[in-house]
Amino acid sequence: LESSWFGEGLATFYQARLPLRFGMIQPQAFLDNLNFHAGRYYTSAMASAPNSEVPKRFWADTRIRTLPYDRGMLYFATVDAAVRKASGGTRSLDQLMLAMLARQQAGKVTTNADWEQVLEAELGASAVADFRAFLDGRIPLPDSTAFGPCFRRVAKPMRRYELGFDPAVLAEPRRIVRGLVPGSAAAAAGLRDGDEIVVPVPQDSIQGEQDRRLDLSIKRDEQVFAVTYLPRGETVEAWQWERVSGLADSACAL
Repeated sequence: LESSWFGEGLATFYQARLPLRFGMIQPQAFLDNLNFHAGRYYTSAMASAPNSEVPKRFWADTRIRTLPYDRGMLYFATVDAAVRKASGGTRSLDQLMLAMLARQQAGKVTTNADWEQVLEAELGASAVADFRAFLDGRIPLPDSTAFGPCFRRVAKPMRRYELGFDPAVLAEPRRIVRGLVPGSAAAAAGLRDGDEIVVPVPQDSIQGEQDRRLDLSIKRDEQVFAVTYLPRGETVEAWQWERVSGLADSACAL
């Protein structure tokens, strides 16, 4: 789990980049995917949690569990943009990944040290310092054009995901609500400390969907009933990307 920033972040970066490159999806589908992950990350109260927290809290807090996917993807986007800029567009993250793959195919178990060597060879010592800051929790912010000429970065007001009670509850064998946050949407919907949530609740996806409501099946005093609410808290300024007008779809792929 401590290395999941690499595998999960890389998969998230390429899962839309490659289909767009090869004409398998349209730019809007790429943009929707990008903004889902960016919105989930930049609104998260855990956005700057150090990578060392991931193994300890991966299963207890969905906001930690999604960091390797979202923060990892955004970090790789910053590296890709830096390589493209330094090489005048002749190289990209692809070449760094092929260098890492060559090490693995030669029988080496790759570590952060290998990544740092590849980074330094391509971008210099400052890139290694940036990588270590990323692991310590620095929030990566790709350039406005990091995802190609068809997309630009914009700031938008968005609401933080707020479950409204201790998130560790949902990872326990018996999901007994505790730590109810006064004034939260969960409290306003009628949830109480001591209520039992009798049906498992997936949260990873809902974090990235601003208007999606959370449906809980609650047992209280031997009665089972539904509690539904919008699990959102304060409004913060978050980063999203929008389509640049006047460019053909064929110009969008990197």
